[in-house]
Amino acid sequence: MQDILQALYYGNLCPADQIGPLGSDYRAANRESERQDRWCRENLPPEAYRRVQLLQSAATECNQIELYHTFCRGFSLGAQLLLAALEEPRTKR
Repeated sequence: MQDILQALYYGNLCPADQIGPLGSDYRAANRESERQDRWCRENLPPEAYRRVQLLQSAATECNQIELYHTFCRGFSLGAQLLLAALEEPRTKR
């Protein structure tokens, strides 16, 4: 328990760094995304490609916000479960 508290205190605990999409589905999707980006860069007028990049950036930001809130909700739920587990059992009246 002490190790995890020290890691948290010193800023060395970052769950996002411990998770990585390792599956072949992710790699295939990433290759397809790169292929589509390359096509857009090579075939669209510069202004249109810039707009595609802005769209991609906005979508990424939305996704990051959603992931952050999902993480917070999951963390809160985990804390609530821990508190419930540590509660003294209630006696029936």
